[in-house]
Amino acid sequence: MNVRWKCSSAVLAILFCSCGEKPAVSNSGGFDPSSVPLTDPDLIAGQKTWSETCTTCHLTGLTGAPIIGNKAAWEHRIAKGLETLYDHALNGFIGPEYTEMPPKGGFAELSDDQVRQAVRFMTHLSQ
Repeated sequence: MNVRWKCSSAVLAILFCSCGEKPAVSNSGGFDPSSVPLTDPDLIAGQKTWSETCTTCHLTGLTGAPIIGNKAAWEHRIAKGLETLYDHALNGFIGPEYTEMPPKGGFAELSDDQVRQAVRFMTHLSQ
């Protein structure tokens, strides 16, 4: 594990542990991704995983995370394809200007399928 990941993991651990309460699930525009009605079982599962683990970064932009529903922030990411996004979410990624996605968002207990479903959910709402 390189130094950057160790430092980033420590910072994320502090942030997650110090929050005390789950952040309100809504971004500045009043859009509440956790209440969007869905019918696809994978998207529903992704919505649940996202609501439980991804909101800290993907509602606020913490560490440069693209905010869910922000089409401009997601456009160039989505253009790379889901397989690339899955790889970045599963294995971690450091992007331009040191934006960062830690492996599995710092939730090692998530299954690969849960991570893929959460990515699919975010991209679905961000197109």
